Formats: sequence, C-alpha cells, structure tokens
Amino acid sequence: MSHSKFPVQVLTPEGEVFSEEVEMVSTRTALGLIAILARHEPLLAILEPTELRLICGDLRLQRRVLLLQLLILGLELIVCALRDAGGEEDRCH
Repeated sequence: MSHSKFPVQVLTPEGEVFSEEVEMVSTRTALGLIAILARHEPLLAILEPTELRLICGDLRLQRRVLLLQLLILGLELIVCALRDAGGEEDRCH
C-alpha cells in the first residue's frame, strides 16, 4: 500500500546525511516504537540510540544508525543526531 510522501532531513554536526521525501519513518523513542506517516501531528521526541528506518517507496528502505537523536516533527520531519554510525539502502521484503 502506497502512502503520501513527506520531506525528511537527518542532520549531524558534520552536516546533512539524508534529505528526501519518504512514505514512513520508524524508530524507537524513550517510550517505545514509533512510526510516522504524512500529516502526523507535530511531535518532539528524544530517540533511543537505534536504527532509523526511512521507507522511501518503490520498495526502497534506507537505514541509518544514529546516536543521541532528537526528532522534531512540524511541517517536515527533522532528525538531529550527535553521530551517524552509517547507513545502507536495500529493498523491502
């Protein structure tokens, strides 16, 4: 099922590591797992050091491992991270 896309930026002190429109973002907050779709209510959350899954559509999945994250959701989603431990892109199964 295809969802509407929305802009996402992942920022670190070294600069931007991801900027693209995605269908969904999922990750872990201090209170549990969260999935974000387009038109989600505004949100500010502290994220656990874990994988950030960015579902880009067309069965593409971008994974980033981020440490000390802050998620800010307003008109677009911005994830601020202290350090980016790397990422990979693969196909959704």
